[in-house]
Amino acid sequence: GVSFSAFGAFGMVHSSEHRADYVASVFQPNGAGFSHNWSTDVDSRLGGQVTARATSQLSAVVQVVAEQQYDDTYRPEVEWANLKYEITPDFSLRAGRTVLPTFMFSDTRKVGYANPWVRPPIEVYRLIPVAHSDGVDLFYALHSGPIAHRLTATYGKSEQRLPSSFGGDASARHLWVITDTIEYGAASVHLAYQRGRISAPAVSPLFAAFRNFGPEGEAIAARYDAVDKLGTSIGLGAQYDPGSW
Repeated sequence: GVSFSAFGAFGMVHSSEHRADYVASVFQPNGAGFSHNWSTDVDSRLGGQVTARATSQLSAVVQVVAEQQYDDTYRPEVEWANLKYEITPDFSLRAGRTVLPTFMFSDTRKVGYANPWVRPPIEVYRLIPVAHSDGVDLFYALHSGPIAHRLTATYGKSEQRLPSSFGGDASARHLWVITDTIEYGAASVHLAYQRGRISAPAVSPLFAAFRNFGPEGEAIAARYDAVDKLGTSIGLGAQYDPGSW
């Protein structure tokens, strides 16, 4: 069978800071504050998802999201597009474009009303703004008495298109994410380890300037310039949701 679902949000943000823009993603070209007193671009988006089940074990999903892009358009982008094979109800394999399970609310980070906040806290979620990966992932559910573990392992790559004024596209290669979501009653804890080879040409001009300051500047540029640089992150999230609050 085939099913269709959709989500959308319309938000308006105001900022009295006229020297900088408030944005929800590093890929947004403008927001509220410097560019506009009020902005509808920060949180507004529209998404649609089609899920098709070929057999009891094989299914496919495609999700398309329209939100503000780096070029200030709302051009739809494919957020998810993958095939899923359930070896058992607790063990499955996916191939294609899947969500990066970096954060506790990775699956719903773009579905604003599904989260406890208007938007996931940008101080955390903007650190890894790319939300999907092209590759494969494994899921395994392990039950031990009242405790359940939801384990995932993801391998792939990710690319974010950016204009030439930003130095070109940003990318992550050989991207590994290993997570464990531990559930006990109304409590859950999400642990994540992520690493990959990161390239972000947008910051290269800054570190090129550092190279003009001798050996010390060269050392700073070599350490922090994000050109095929190994990047790692460790994440911890916790939630207690008894249902009524």
